[in-house]
Amino acid sequence: MPKPTFHNLPDDKRERILEIAIEEFSTYAYADFSISRFVARAEIAKGSFYQYFENKLDLFRWLMWNVAGQRKLEYIRAHPPPPGADLFTALEYMSIAGLKFGLANPRLSAAAAGIWTPSADPELNAPREELMAMGFRNMRAMLAEAAAAGQVRPEVDLDTATHLLITVIQRVLDAELMRRMGVDVIQFCAHPELAEQFSEEEQRTMVHEIMDVLRYGLATTMSDGKPHRWSDHLSLTPNKGGDRGGTP
Repeated sequence: MPKPTFHNLPDDKRERILEIAIEEFSTYAYADFSISRFVARAEIAKGSFYQYFENKLDLFRWLMWNVAGQRKLEYIRAHPPPPGADLFTALEYMSIAGLKFGLANPRLSAAAAGIWTPSADPELNAPREELMAMGFRNMRAMLAEAAAAGQVRPEVDLDTATHLLITVIQRVLDAELMRRMGVDVIQFCAHPELAEQFSEEEQRTMVHEIMDVLRYGLATTMSDGKPHRWSDHLSLTPNKGGDRGGTP
């Protein structure tokens, strides 16, 4: 995180350093970020950089946590789900708010690609794992609250469910945007002009469809009101034809 000398800078100088950091990390991959180029653009001495930050990673972490992360959190909190919303409605609103924030902040979205896109740069492994761990804690807290409210079956293992929700939401959003627009979530948010081809209403419908499957699953309902289970049609007892029942 930034050193006290950085926080003691005049507001306009801190803001200029911030804006140029966003531009540089959104334009160049993390490995290609040049401190020399950065300080030249920010009009500060190279020695001053190390009075403000430990190194390039320190600057990047600050940008991801204290700038992008804090701004996104504030945006999501400013666009909450309806009062009394259940788990899946809350997740739906959070996902939509996340997309809207990303589209409204394309350069931050492009800069974030460095942390979310797996790379060969070992410097990013630790911050990526920290962000994933933070996301896991937040999602698990939501699940625990939903379980306490009776919205989650009591026998569900919350750790397993947390991994499932995070993986499904992230992967399926990427896959659906790739199928519809040819880009993943990061690329979509980094190019807000794409939203002209895929409207907010279409984005909402996409997210709603994902959450609908998570909420209700894929099974139909049988006449007795119980969920349809494929296992009900499987048997290990040979039938008259010598085949095993339920085997295609």
